[in-house]
Amino acid sequence: MSASTVLKGAIFLAELKRKLFSEGFTLAIPEPDLGDDLWVVDAKETEPQLRRCQIKSALPSSSQPNKYTVNFTPSFRARLDCRFYFIFGLYQGDDIHFACFPSSFFKRLCEGNKIRFNEKGRAIFDFFVSDVEGSPVFDLRGNPVKNTLVNPKNA
Repeated sequence: MSASTVLKGAIFLAELKRKLFSEGFTLAIPEPDLGDDLWVVDAKETEPQLRRCQIKSALPSSSQPNKYTVNFTPSFRARLDCRFYFIFGLYQGDDIHFACFPSSFFKRLCEGNKIRFNEKGRAIFDFFVSDVEGSPVFDLRGNPVKNTLVNPKNA
């Protein structure tokens, strides 16, 4: 699967839906568009809960093939105070790698001043891929200006 910049988001959302549906989740596209890209419910839970998600995808940088950059709209901060999930799709050749972070993870980073924002108020995250024993490992860097490497297990 080759993904152009224009199609990467649509391809990733379709692949994510296929994967979640095959795992037994119920999915819905919110209408009207309120900024959520996908609603997910695990119908197998005793008390199923709606999970609101924002979907972002990225291709490797043309100048640094091991670097992926994802940015958000200024409404990113408003989602940090509610139960919300951010799902990333990172393309590496013909593979898509998935990463899911709860809003509480990014809220802690924001409170610790570990998120880089551009002049338009967009949060910017860089993922770097390395090879560990033949498997790709992705590291998230929230504020490269401060050289802060973020590991979800430690945040």
